Amino acid sequence: MSDISSVLIIEDDNDLQQLLQFNFESKGFDVVTRDDGAEALAYLKDTDTLPDVIILDLLMPDVDGLEFLRQRADSERLGAIPTVILSGVDDEDTLAEAYELGVDDYVTKPFSPNALITRVTHLG
Repeated sequence: MSDISSVLIIEDDNDLQQLLQFNFESKGFDVVTRDDGAEALAYLKDTDTLPDVIILDLLMPDVDGLEFLRQRADSERLGAIPTVILSGVDDEDTLAEAYELGVDDYVTKPFSPNALITRVTHLG
């Protein structure tokens, strides 16, 4: 059984953010959402209760997914949180950089929400 019970979804597409939130909550997860990497980093630095997993869009305004990973890596506390990238970008250089920055999984859009939930639960 997975120890994953809470997720932080960082996604600037409101419709996709709501779809993900609905699907994860319907499976019993606690969900927090943020619209971009800057908001998410501020939240993570201020909260006492860290999520079990971060689901991160790659292309966002302000602080994008790769920059979020760079800043996350600077914090031992945040760097330990398993992270899954969701992205329409499917090139080898971006994928390699994401893994070098510590991402645990990389899911390309379009994707099945149920398959994503299964992948997330296997991180725990």
